[in-house]
Amino acid sequence: MAEVQLSAGIIARIDKILKEKHMSQRDLARKMGKDEAVVSRWITGFPNFTLRTLSQISVALGEPLIRLAE
Repeated sequence: MAEVQLSAGIIARIDKILKEKHMSQRDLARKMGKDEAVVSRWITGFPNFTLRTLSQISVALGEPLIRLAE
């Protein structure tokens, strides 16, 4: 259950940043060198993100997706 909630939170954060930056899923896909269908699956499903993928998305968006507690 916690995994699903965390995935949903990350997906919501990606979607929010895309909207704030007036970017489309296509824009994100292009910045990452990915197929648009891959990004669409991330947004519409519950992907099993790797840390590398999360880092790449963060760099492409110019925003952190996850903040670590101290």
